[in-house]
Amino acid sequence: MDGEEEKIEQQAADVPQQSPSFTVEDIVQEYSERGKPPKTQDELDREAFARRETMRFRTVSLPDEAPAKPHFQLLPKRPPKVKIPKKRVYIPFGTILNRARTRNDARCAKPQAAIWAALCWFVTLASSFLVLTAPNGTLAWQALAAIPRSAVIAASGAAMIFCAAVGWKYLWRGVLTAVTGKVTRESMLALLTAISLLRLTRDELTCAVSLLLCVTVWSENLLFAAKTRTQRSGEKMPSPVGVVSRKVNGMDALTAAPPDPDTLDTMMRAQPETLQSIDRYAFVCTVLSLALAIVAALRFDREFLWAFQVMLLGASPVGALLGYARSFAAAALRLGRVDAAIGGCVGADILASSCVALRDDDLFSVRNTRLNGFKMVAQFSAEQVLGYAASLLDATGAGIAPLFSEQCELHGGRHYTPASIRIYETGGIGGEVQGQIVLLGSERFLRGMNVAVGAQYRKSGALYVAVGGELAAVFMVQYQAEDAVRGALTALASFRRQKLVLATRDVLLTPETVGAQFHVSPDRLEYPLSADRAALSEAADGGVCAALMGGWRFVRFAQVCVGAKQICAGARLGKRCAALGCIMGMIMLALLALVGARSTASGANLLLYHVLWLLPVLVGTSSAAQGG
Repeated sequence: MDGEEEKIEQQAADVPQQSPSFTVEDIVQEYSERGKPPKTQDELDREAFARRETMRFRTVSLPDEAPAKPHFQLLPKRPPKVKIPKKRVYIPFGTILNRARTRNDARCAKPQAAIWAALCWFVTLASSFLVLTAPNGTLAWQALAAIPRSAVIAASGAAMIFCAAVGWKYLWRGVLTAVTGKVTRESMLALLTAISLLRLTRDELTCAVSLLLCVTVWSENLLFAAKTRTQRSGEKMPSPVGVVSRKVNGMDALTAAPPDPDTLDTMMRAQPETLQSIDRYAFVCTVLSLALAIVAALRFDREFLWAFQVMLLGASPVGALLGYARSFAAAALRLGRVDAAIGGCVGADILASSCVALRDDDLFSVRNTRLNGFKMVAQFSAEQVLGYAASLLDATGAGIAPLFSEQCELHGGRHYTPASIRIYETGGIGGEVQGQIVLLGSERFLRGMNVAVGAQYRKSGALYVAVGGELAAVFMVQYQAEDAVRGALTALASFRRQKLVLATRDVLLTPETVGAQFHVSPDRLEYPLSADRAALSEAADGGVCAALMGGWRFVRFAQVCVGAKQICAGARLGKRCAALGCIMGMIMLALLALVGARSTASGANLLLYHVLWLLPVLVGTSSAAQGG
């Protein structure tokens, strides 16, 4: 036995052993051969020390004929781990603020913009309260009778200066626009602010100018926040899908297509049509105010700057931008939570003016459609009839084609290639399969094709198959609508001007069937010809990308359409209120300026006039701001 152990030890000694690399140079060479990233000098020293201290044993591999008998060597205790102090990294305070701004999803990309807007509101409300409750104000309060009128005028002027300083970039933009020869609402506001600065210590008209500046700053902040959220929502989508409006047989329809973020960004930066019309109002009102102020000064001996300031105040479109900005900000916030984005008011106009095509998968997915059973009538076998029906449904692309294909495979049927196929407008499909004339559709369709259907086979929602002019089978197809899809379709149908077009290929999905399943009036559902339905249900390139979605889902698509409707409604409301306010204010203030009724055309009365025209815009857009 001792001789055998000596032989094994001799064989183990003859096996060449590879000594581990203990030097730093060998470790660097080993990492370079493996293609690993280099390490620092401290890490290399620690690894070399660990190899020298821990690699103390060796396992001896013997030839196959000898039993393996490894030899171990006792290891010393592992040395304590050397703690290397971590270097403290100092981050500048400005970098911390920039990171916080990047992570912030508040009202604006820059948090201080919302703070300055809130300060503008606070200053404006304080000065307005002081003007209204002053002894000469509309709501005279005896407790403030001791405050002199000069103090009220000074407070109102200070509030206007503060609001003008906060919104200086909008005023400067108006000045640059006026230099180019165009007069917009911003140019009108800049002119009004300049006149108010010239008459800063004359009266309290500056409080109404403060309100106009405050509303402008708030609206611009909301608009900037909406654009920022829209861009972030588009960037966060892993696989976006574009909502494209394209022409299909003279009909603008919304379909899914590859995304086009550049077009969406261009739409957001474009000037909406509602604001362009308000700019035209502003140009006309400014010219008329200037002409009437000259007439009041020359003919009636009134102060030119006062008359011009009063007329501009009356003709200022106070809620023009607020309606669009508030509805767009609310829609951008709500759609950002469901991975969707709209290209501003331009994209919303495209979405609102296009019809919604309802496809088979949008209404009933495969998991919400099932085959409850079938009954064979004639001498045909089940696998043969199932093969005929599955072949026709696959050729037409119907939504229930997977159900029949599955049943065909289960019953051992075969798929055939139809020699000819025809889609009937009365709700059926016909074709030639294996030399047989196969008809598939509703009971009314088969009776119209002179196929006898017995009274015992008449079932609601049944699909009938006739082969060779004789009834072959009756299939009971059950559709089950999802609650989310039902709510989305009901929300779309609530808009009177929204066109809903059935682009289904399933012969059973008629306006009556869809209306009964989704609790929608069949009159709200348009049912075009079969060729138009097939064209609407197919995805095609081209068109204008108006929105982005993180994957196509009908519920998400309906939320995009509802958001577009709310944006358009808010923009129209702001435009109408601003236009009516401009016209009525222009007429009233022109008459008061010509008469010289300074007490009637006071700052408090003008402030209340603009507040009254702001209330419809705020109330009208409140449902959109609350997510309704």
